[in-house]
Amino acid sequence: MFGRRSALGVLITGLLLTALPMGAFAQPAVPALEGTDWRLTQMAGSGVPFIDVPAGVDATLRIDGTDASGSGGCNQWFASVTVDGASIAFGQVGSTMMACPEPAMSIESFWLGYLPQVASWSITGGRLELADPNGAVLLVFAQPAVSALEGTDWQLTQVWSQGVLTPVPAGVTATLTLTGGQASGSGGCAQLFGSYTLSGHALALAGLMNGAMLCPEPQMSVQEAYLAALGTVAAWQTDGASLQLLDASGQVVATFTPAPATSPSLAVSLGLYSGRPDPSWTLTDAQSAELARLLGSLPSAFGDPAEGGLGYHGFYIVPGDAGRADRTLVAYRGAVADLGSGSRPYRLDAKRTVERYLLETGRPYLSATEVEAVETDLRTP
Repeated sequence: MFGRRSALGVLITGLLLTALPMGAFAQPAVPALEGTDWRLTQMAGSGVPFIDVPAGVDATLRIDGTDASGSGGCNQWFASVTVDGASIAFGQVGSTMMACPEPAMSIESFWLGYLPQVASWSITGGRLELADPNGAVLLVFAQPAVSALEGTDWQLTQVWSQGVLTPVPAGVTATLTLTGGQASGSGGCAQLFGSYTLSGHALALAGLMNGAMLCPEPQMSVQEAYLAALGTVAAWQTDGASLQLLDASGQVVATFTPAPATSPSLAVSLGLYSGRPDPSWTLTDAQSAELARLLGSLPSAFGDPAEGGLGYHGFYIVPGDAGRADRTLVAYRGAVADLGSGSRPYRLDAKRTVERYLLETGRPYLSATEVEAVETDLRTP
């Protein structure tokens, strides 16, 4: 376990690990419909039995109780779902509304359009098939691949400390990434780096070092235990959901799970000024989720959405830092569209619900004059 200790700087330390062979290791569990991240591989096509999902398009499905969600290949999507035996029914599908290059956009539109038609499911040989009421297969998903040792960002969950496998305290993030012979990550306090060799399930790290840095507890104690544990590693095993590092006797000395994926924050700018910066703010996770819900509830349309001029000309929504950039959406006068001009797909928002919602999220950052400028435009028929 991790106790309090004096705050001493961490000396740059080299750790040489010995690679030793291991025997049999755990195999991936048979996937279940619920709680599994399914990856779309094929869709029913027009005139052909199936269309293969192109490489580089990551479309996924996950079912947890009455909630379904995943990646459409471009946007995050969500829907309600009802499972009764082999029967399954999806509710209305909502999603975020970011523009992506082809073929991701077309694939996403195509396969999400199939979900309301799905009536049954089956898993055979690790494949999930979703079929229509007549039994025709519409969508095929692959058994989720086991997270590879290499190329995955692993986050430490337990580490061998004082003779016990000890959970990492909340608020301490220690990681490990192995890619192309280079090891890197965080010790929980300072960044670590080194090299490694891999032969089957035998693993050796060499010259693993961390920069000298003074950190508070429990980060310092976690880092020392982590580095000590890495110094005994001889092999690895994974069941797809977690990674275990073992010493030469087969004792687990560290466990990991894939580090949570980080999604870009959504920034909003109020288009109001010319020649000076527009006011901007970043949505919270809850606000971003509500915005996604609102966007998903809007009907699709095609045409020339309204474009603003001087004065108020809409809310600009962009992932990451505030500002107008590629993949920016504009909510203005009853339409939510990609930033651009001319005819293009957009979401029809006759009641201007998205603009009204974004105004509410921005009130803490806007002056009374700026709020009034938007409210005046919202009163425009």
